[in-house]
Amino acid sequence: MYNYIKIWTFISIVLCLSFLIGGLVSYFYAKGSKVWQAFPTLYTFFPALVALFVMWYFKESITLPNLGLTFSGNWKFYLLAMLLPVIYLGLNNIIQLKLGNYMLKNDLNITEIVVAVIANQFVLLLFIAGEELGWRSFLQNRLIEEYGIWTAVFILGIVWGLWHAPIALKGYNLPNHPKFEAFVFYPFVCICYSAVMVFLTYKTQSIIPAILFHTTNNNLGGLSLLLFDKKNQTSEMIVYFIIGFLMLTISYFLINDIKKIEFHSQTLEHLDVITLKE
Repeated sequence: MYNYIKIWTFISIVLCLSFLIGGLVSYFYAKGSKVWQAFPTLYTFFPALVALFVMWYFKESITLPNLGLTFSGNWKFYLLAMLLPVIYLGLNNIIQLKLGNYMLKNDLNITEIVVAVIANQFVLLLFIAGEELGWRSFLQNRLIEEYGIWTAVFILGIVWGLWHAPIALKGYNLPNHPKFEAFVFYPFVCICYSAVMVFLTYKTQSIIPAILFHTTNNNLGGLSLLLFDKKNQTSEMIVYFIIGFLMLTISYFLINDIKKIEFHSQTLEHLDVITLKE
């Protein structure tokens, strides 16, 4: 019951706070304004701030190991966390080009693009950590303990996806379909990513692979905007959903191959062994 209260306290505060502030910024500032352009970056810290507040309120110890900010487990999973977005986004781009949904831009400055991608990878780490301290460090383990693995993946994915709504409703990625982006696309994508990140974090007992995965995903997603002109958003979304279902299927077999996962999280106040429930 105590864990249940922490879960829904966090979810209620982070969504209400994000919707309130995001709604106000969206209402008063145009999409092209400097304030709106800076807002998504600041928005990433909301989950971390709420998680730290809830931990403080319930008198939990706040240390780097308790937050999952440790380099533990096999280093190969840290590399895998960065390699996976390269694979599925690379596959997506190839398919989109073949279908004519993407067209390569002219006059690309490859040197500038490479420098930008490398720099962004380091800069984004800080901001993505703000999200992952909330979603993976605070919420994931509690949801799994309370509801089982797959219910946790779906709850976390939906909450994480809906959290993007104030930004998505401005047409952040899909300007022609903002409601679809906010209430369908983001929740679905976040469910798919949550499944992958459950596997990575439990294999390492750290949220750092989740931060690396999330950072690389967002960085390469931004790269596609530099490289391609997008021609058909409807067809583009169909490809995204097919790849997403493929990710969920692979994650299902990877996660279910783990019979028992031992993890350390002082946010749960003890070392425990979780049996993944169907």
